[in-house]
Amino acid sequence: MTRGSPMPPVVLFPEVNQLQRLGLALMLLGVLCAFSPFIAREAVVSVVGGILLVGGSALLIHSYWRVGVSGKSVTLILGLIATVFALLILAYAWSHRGNLTLVLVLYFVTDGIWKILASIRFRASSGWVWLCSGALSLLLGMLVWQQWPISGLRAIGTLTGINVVSTGGSLVLLAQSLKGAIGDVLASARDIKR
Repeated sequence: MTRGSPMPPVVLFPEVNQLQRLGLALMLLGVLCAFSPFIAREAVVSVVGGILLVGGSALLIHSYWRVGVSGKSVTLILGLIATVFALLILAYAWSHRGNLTLVLVLYFVTDGIWKILASIRFRASSGWVWLCSGALSLLLGMLVWQQWPISGLRAIGTLTGINVVSTGGSLVLLAQSLKGAIGDVLASARDIKR
């Protein structure tokens, strides 16, 4: 770009808006998941697995269509974690074999560790949100393992729903933080241009 030429259009804002919409959708899916034990009763495992599969697939699709590589790995890994464990949960629901508690604990712990690692990557903008979400995932894994304060089908939907809401909220806050950073950069660029 030469001196005096106009600033290139910012292509990041649509992507940030898409990230924010994805976060809001995950929050809605999390609420549905949390209330699924009261709605679906015996089908709760399939409902939770299905919601987790939709959320994981949305994260994978979002990471595939991302323009830049910055942050792409975060949504890609979160999408892979959610999709793989959703398939395991659905396999459990269809076969009634295996230990669902162990699958859920592994999901929460894996998800929590990845979010904590992602918090290091985003520590300048919204790392604390990912750190809190990761710590919450680890806590939920421990609660499922201890089967406290609730157990059974209610625990599956409620705790998974809390985790999905937390992930969605983290994405929304990340998007807002990115919008602020982009706005600051554009303002600085305009000031330099003057």
